[in-house]
Amino acid sequence: MMMTSMYQDYGLRLYSKKILVQEKAKDLLPEYLRFVFGVVDSEDLPLNVSREVIQVDRTIRRIKKVITGKILDELEEIAEEDEDKYLSWWEQFGVFIKEGISQDGKRREKLLNNLRVYTSKSEDQLITLNKYVDRMPKDQEQILYLLGENLQVLKRSPHLEHFNKLDHEVILFHEPIDTFVMMHVHEFQDKQFRAIDQAEPEPSEEKDEEEEEKKEEEELEKDAFLSRITDILGDRVVDVRYTDLLTDSPCRLVNPSGTTAFTRVLKYMDEAYVPQKKILEINKQHSLVVQLKDLIEKEPNSPLISLCTLQLLENQELAEGILRDPTEMVKRVNQLMQQALEK
Repeated sequence: MMMTSMYQDYGLRLYSKKILVQEKAKDLLPEYLRFVFGVVDSEDLPLNVSREVIQVDRTIRRIKKVITGKILDELEEIAEEDEDKYLSWWEQFGVFIKEGISQDGKRREKLLNNLRVYTSKSEDQLITLNKYVDRMPKDQEQILYLLGENLQVLKRSPHLEHFNKLDHEVILFHEPIDTFVMMHVHEFQDKQFRAIDQAEPEPSEEKDEEEEEKKEEEELEKDAFLSRITDILGDRVVDVRYTDLLTDSPCRLVNPSGTTAFTRVLKYMDEAYVPQKKILEINKQHSLVVQLKDLIEKEPNSPLISLCTLQLLENQELAEGILRDPTEMVKRVNQLMQQALEK
């Protein structure tokens, strides 16, 4: 797991009646608070208490509960009194809070109050989840987020285009540990979290005649264009379809419903992990797509069709960090450049 290994030699100094009982008592704190150092003196522990007794002693469990609560309360107080001071602390120790969110179900809601996140609107400023919820538009019902590994790449993601147009803010999770966090966090202040790179589930309600006609028209178009793209890409994608959620990008890759965080966890935990196939969604209004469609209609045997189709897919795989063979992509780019120069 991509959890920090810092401060493994942690623990509070445990005293009984001012006599040292244990130099580093790890059982006095949950592991995610291992950055805390200090002294605990209890009047209720026997001087000859053993390591095994400490692990099951009720007094120790009560002390642990009280200390943990006080530490989290203190962090909230610091944030309320001096947010800049808290953010300086967060830059160094925030990963521990994220670790706690993924591990400590009993205190998860409290730990979420200590969380700080970047968003599509916060520029370079970290904000709280409370602030995010407070400035949600009335027509936004869910807390939107996007997982990745580079903040600057996330800010330019095609997945944001639709939500930028709606003026909806998206949380940008850019650290590996964020994936583990989102495996366990499903809601905050009665608002459900939603990954924006996840395929929309099919609506269960009946569609009206206009929607049915639109779907039939798209199916007919798929015979001529999408079917050709699907044939070229083969089993590299789950499906190829149109989307109206893009404005500036020709296409995007989305995860099958319900798989976003889970597949990323597999990536971090399994060295032999093979990226899961995704759905390629195409913006049929984009000039590249319009020209590719025109080429298919006019010159169905043109070698450019396969080259451009594969390049569109691998552009997105590169942006998503799942491109498996960069050398093949470079070779193809060289071919495209050569053909462009020849013309």
